[in-house]
Amino acid sequence: MIDPHVIAKRFLFIFASCLGVFNLSAKEFAYQFTKGDQFRSISTVNEEASWEGTPPLKAQIINRIAFKVINVDANGAGQLQGEMHTSEQGSEEDSSLWEKGYTTTYWLERLGKHRVAAHLFVPAVRHAPAFPARDIKVGEKWLHPGEEVLDLRSNELIYITRPYSIPFNGEYEYKGVVKEEGKEYHLIQLKYQWSSTLPPSSISTVNKRGFYAIINIKGTHSMNIYWDDEVHQPARYEEQYHYTFTTENKMTYTIKGTAEAYLIMADKMDKDEMIDAINEEIERLGIDDVRVERDEDGINLIMENIQFNPNSAYLNETEREKLAKIAQILRAYPDRDLEIVGHTAKAVNELAAKRLSEQRALSVANFFIKDGARAKEQIITRGEGSRMPIATNDTPEGMEKNRRVEIKIREN
Repeated sequence: MIDPHVIAKRFLFIFASCLGVFNLSAKEFAYQFTKGDQFRSISTVNEEASWEGTPPLKAQIINRIAFKVINVDANGAGQLQGEMHTSEQGSEEDSSLWEKGYTTTYWLERLGKHRVAAHLFVPAVRHAPAFPARDIKVGEKWLHPGEEVLDLRSNELIYITRPYSIPFNGEYEYKGVVKEEGKEYHLIQLKYQWSSTLPPSSISTVNKRGFYAIINIKGTHSMNIYWDDEVHQPARYEEQYHYTFTTENKMTYTIKGTAEAYLIMADKMDKDEMIDAINEEIERLGIDDVRVERDEDGINLIMENIQFNPNSAYLNETEREKLAKIAQILRAYPDRDLEIVGHTAKAVNELAAKRLSEQRALSVANFFIKDGARAKEQIITRGEGSRMPIATNDTPEGMEKNRRVEIKIREN
């Protein structure tokens, strides 16, 4: 049916309530980029989806997008390279598996226009926020065309395999300066709505499968955007959204929700210094079977021969003690996100091995969350099964090395 996850993946940022708005003189808004800069956005989407007359299904979706500015042109546009991870979490879960979703590269111009290749699904909202090439006064309103791109590939009632682009006319208003915890942001409100009739080719293909097809989609959005002069881009967003899908037999499917997110600028990581400091702590704390390596994305703490109960993700008590010591090390770098990857030794059933490695990565992540070493949105988890051995599986010693969990402290 309709997959709400692909609808909700967009650039979103957070807002703290109860802010005052202050007047100031007119201001020009323009993005500024420096080659080599890195930043990430963490968004939390709370949504519910339902067919007409049925109870809604609720979900919380956390999206993490890490960006690097890989080029800046003569006009100040930045070429951004992004990697997106997403997870769906139930209300009772501490952590859940993350899917490594989209990777994307595109240009973002100074006034907010995107230049994106036609085959890319991300960014999902383009040319927003966008600004006129002049100073804008408090209370001033303006219109600017934008574009929303939907990924509908997994929907049974729609047959569209390419990015589905829907234009809109964004209505903007500059509300003034707001203050939060001693810091000033420029508040901009954006509202837009659209309606799109699906192409006949999609409808006929779905009909041939024996289903009533989706024939129309409507979307409405209301956003608060918090521009930060220090980073020259939005630091926070909050959004309310509502989608309505209508079928040929007049049934409606609704997806609605709220989203909030924030931007984090990534400080450059001195990997050599961190490796030395971490190794000193490992020796001081007496942690066995853990080694430290650097890679392109950060620093790996590799726990070899990690002990779980047989064929389970339940950590032995000795491993819990070891993780408690590693948590002490991680607390020295609280602003760095973690990527936790589980691996198994050689397995007869690779699907079962992958699932077991995923659950073991989750067990380690949940330990750090409950311990207070990280918040759940700061940890990415996944499992690789036995696909990535680092030693032979023909000896007990080699299998111990391959049976491991890698804890990466990410640069961005």
